Amino acid sequence: FNAIAAAALTKLDSFKPQELVDSFCCAIQKKRNMSSRVVESDDEEDIRLIELKENNDTNLHHEGTKPLSVSRILFFFLLVLIFILPLLKALAHEGLYHRGTRPRYLPSESSVTAVVVWCLFSYILYSFQRQIAFSFAWKMHEKDSACHKEDIFRMTLYNIFLCVAGRVGARIDEGAIFFLSFCGVATIFFGVLFEMVKVFNIEFTKQCIRNPYALFFASFLIFILGSITVNHLSLIAATAQAPDTELNLFEAFALIAAVLMFHIGLSFAPGNSSAHWHHWYGGFLGSLFCVFDTFSSRIAQAMLIGIYFHGAALFGVEPCFTPDTIHEASLEHQHQRRTKIASSSETAK
Repeated sequence: FNAIAAAALTKLDSFKPQELVDSFCCAIQKKRNMSSRVVESDDEEDIRLIELKENNDTNLHHEGTKPLSVSRILFFFLLVLIFILPLLKALAHEGLYHRGTRPRYLPSESSVTAVVVWCLFSYILYSFQRQIAFSFAWKMHEKDSACHKEDIFRMTLYNIFLCVAGRVGARIDEGAIFFLSFCGVATIFFGVLFEMVKVFNIEFTKQCIRNPYALFFASFLIFILGSITVNHLSLIAATAQAPDTELNLFEAFALIAAVLMFHIGLSFAPGNSSAHWHHWYGGFLGSLFCVFDTFSSRIAQAMLIGIYFHGAALFGVEPCFTPDTIHEASLEHQHQRRTKIASSSETAK
């Protein structure tokens, strides 16, 4: 027993608890350092990806402003000219300021057959556009079944509204083959132009002032839309003397001003949101004003509806207002990561 007790006391004297604690603390600190290096490595990788994306965006912007080949530029504007040629021909024939016989408003009444035909036509064109975009790898948004159903549902509501307020139903009742054919051709042709616009990096943002192609294209659009507006104001003035006219010139100006003020007011109204007027909405809104039985009004409406169909099919009936919180949080997160990496680099130096 004495021998066992003596051996136990010897072992106890050799035990040093402080060394065990120190060893345990060193292991914990080592593990923390490894985790910190992993986190910093992840941060550096994220910063690298962010900077790579920014460099790509900058390169795309510079590529959009680099001089392109003359043949490519001429081919693009040749397609644009072909796209608007029917409208220019109609305006040249009728005159920018309408003269001759008094035009008439299309009736707002629409048959059930016209509404059904119009909705079925939009569904077929919706599928056909996405199939073409998939076959040629054109730019479009991926959609799941819920997105497709939601877009078709909302397009149906807008199409019914077009049949009544935009008088599309009356156009189909009076001549369905020509109007539907031109809407289909305008939709596909606009899709080709939209895909080619990527070559010029045309985006109507604050930075587009540095891109001469974007400035020229914006001026061209203003000219075309201005010509359509002047032509339709002249049509309204030509029908103002009729006893059954729907509105006079003053009421037309008041309506246009009200629509503009409504959209501008919503865009700059207080609130943590930003406005983006998608081209589907621009085409839809503009087509509501082309309600005359003239050839120019019919062509202009078909072209605007083609723009609406293209945006809704390939990118969806997207909302025009989005909250800024997500974008601001993303920018703040990127700023914090850059600050952390910068401070780490200074410490290392």
